[in-house]
Amino acid sequence: MGSPRELGDRLIELQEEGGVSPREAVTLAGHLLLDSCEAQRQSRATHYRHRGRCRDLGLVLADGVNDQVEVDLGEICERAMESAAWGAEG
Repeated sequence: MGSPRELGDRLIELQEEGGVSPREAVTLAGHLLLDSCEAQRQSRATHYRHRGRCRDLGLVLADGVNDQVEVDLGEICERAMESAAWGAEG
């Protein structure tokens, strides 16, 4: 289980160890990405086969890593400029 980066690193390791081919690594990476967006456009059998292979290899995207986050940069910049430390040299 991990972030997209950790899963990518693991897929590279599996390729180097001979556990998956480069083509299968790309297929599984695509499956993980599209599955996280609930955007699978393949047959149920193919979807379940890819999901099972990922599970067998321990490739599971951690919950919440793809959640969108909104940040009000205007408020952050305003607070920074109002800070006593703004423009201070040190």
